[in-house]
Amino acid sequence: MRTDTEIRVDGLHALVEVLGAVEAEKFISLILREPFDYTKWQRHLWSDRNVVEISKAAMEAKKSKNINSQWRSIMTTHDPVATTIRRLHLLPKVGVGVENPELVVKFCRKHSVLGMGWSVKADPGENISWKEYKERFVAQYRKKVNSNVRRWKEDVKIGHLVWARTPNPAEYLLARVTGGWRYEPAKKFKAVDMVNIREVEFVCVGNKSSVPDKIVNSFNPPR
Repeated sequence: MRTDTEIRVDGLHALVEVLGAVEAEKFISLILREPFDYTKWQRHLWSDRNVVEISKAAMEAKKSKNINSQWRSIMTTHDPVATTIRRLHLLPKVGVGVENPELVVKFCRKHSVLGMGWSVKADPGENISWKEYKERFVAQYRKKVNSNVRRWKEDVKIGHLVWARTPNPAEYLLARVTGGWRYEPAKKFKAVDMVNIREVEFVCVGNKSSVPDKIVNSFNPPR
């Protein structure tokens, strides 16, 4: 008998193959949000097909390899970390020349990174450790390391999915984390207020209309 994880992974594969990455997640959010009786629903799911047709379709689906390659690398692992989803606001500091959020998105995609600010004094090209970063942060800001930076470094693991959003006009990015934390003191990173970075693999990019409502609402402040 297959494990629950294997069944979950194959189910996600099937959804992504038929609906695409974004609509698959939207389907899941709709199922969770709306009253839904799965038993009644599945009784009429294939009412227009006989047993032979359903069996043939199932065998063809099992043999099919036409799953989006970007999602395959995420969904085929049985490691639960791969299904952990985080969120990140891309908030460039006013006055650094990146008032246009589109520039931030282009920068992230060009360099395959996501990140945040809170820069410390460091020479361009200098490689500083997390310990050194914390020491310089305390010396410069006279307080403990920002909690968002700490979580970005310690809680976000390689393989996690990250939904990111720019300020208005909102642009949404979905990425898989592929690298550990590093401090990037290069001028081009400071110019977009993004120095605490993680390397990522982008899966999809879109505006509000192409993103599940549950994701959009998660970025809104609580009322």
